[in-house]
Amino acid sequence: MVDFTWHYTKTHATRRWNYFITKDGWNPNEPLSRAQFEQTPFFMVQNPQQPHWEHANELMPSAEGTVHKIQMPNKKGYHVILGVWEIANTARAFYQVVDVNFV
Repeated sequence: MVDFTWHYTKTHATRRWNYFITKDGWNPNEPLSRAQFEQTPFFMVQNPQQPHWEHANELMPSAEGTVHKIQMPNKKGYHVILGVWEIANTARAFYQVVDVNFV
């Protein structure tokens, strides 16, 4: 398990967090693009309140941050993880990328 911690400068009502990883055989010498990532997230945290845009208070993450304990996928070598924090009441999202080396 690996801890992924989100620190916020401003909190927003949250729909979900998705974590994607680069495909096996991706080319790290090419510019990073969405096409280089697996189509399906290997880990997701979704808020259960529905409809998500009507539950701003229940969907607000803690100002201290959010920690996800994530089981890493079975990979080898160098990869990139794309973390996506989706906002509930807009079409916006925040993104982070993390370089990882599976040994």
